Amino acid sequence: MIIETVSVTQINIIDDLEKALLLGDQLALFYQPQVDLTTNKIIGIEALIRWFHPEKGLIPPLEFIPIAEETGLIVPLGKWVLTKACNQLSQWHEEGYQDLKVSVNIATDHFRNIGFYDDIVTILKETSLEPQSLELEITETGLLQSCEAILETFDKLTKLGVSIAIDDFGTGYSSLSYLRNYPIAKLKIDQTFIFELPNKVDCAIVSAIMDMTTNLGIKVIAEGVENATALNYLKNIGCNEIQGYYFSKPLPVNEITTLLIKNRFERHKIINLLEKDNQ
Repeated sequence: MIIETVSVTQINIIDDLEKALLLGDQLALFYQPQVDLTTNKIIGIEALIRWFHPEKGLIPPLEFIPIAEETGLIVPLGKWVLTKACNQLSQWHEEGYQDLKVSVNIATDHFRNIGFYDDIVTILKETSLEPQSLELEITETGLLQSCEAILETFDKLTKLGVSIAIDDFGTGYSSLSYLRNYPIAKLKIDQTFIFELPNKVDCAIVSAIMDMTTNLGIKVIAEGVENATALNYLKNIGCNEIQGYYFSKPLPVNEITTLLIKNRFERHKIINLLEKDNQ
């Protein structure tokens, strides 16, 4: 009975998700800022998909992303997210935020798709974005499923100027050899190691990651930063890029745009005060 119920639920989600992709008005992107602690500047935005079902309300990503991966819908869904995120970033660039980057989570099967690289090139061209403005995230667990085709795609994307980041770093069981074999630009330390900082064990793990990435020339961002204690610890050990509820939860486009304006205004105010002090 449970198996049948789950199957029916999955079928309904598949049908409804196909309709949502076709119509487009049920899907939306929320954006969570990434902040440089040395400047207090928003330097990046992670695009996160939300599905507002007309009858069921908000359906959490964990309920439909795995099904999309199993059925192949993850490819058109991922393409929708990429297109939407890049269009929005292009608009922000026109509004004066030219240094802003956007990060998009990409499923392993999408990376593996034969047309993925060409889709990226097309989307960047259509949105007039430089490749350096786009960061693609793959989970550490996803790298376990990697193959020669994905490595080739990584290489082509890196040569194009698109950066590759490992999401949820520290939660997988893969060998660290991928840091040598793959063109990884950034690691996102998983929030499970951030929540309880300065817990002794978590401190040791985070510090070890920082030491390793410094030697390898790989950037680091801590995700899931929710309090000043964790923030100050990360800043003290040189982890200057953060993402989390301490700064902002994921927001709809109008609210994140307001936050960008506020961030720019506050930074300019600080700069003006410093200039006055130095006169």
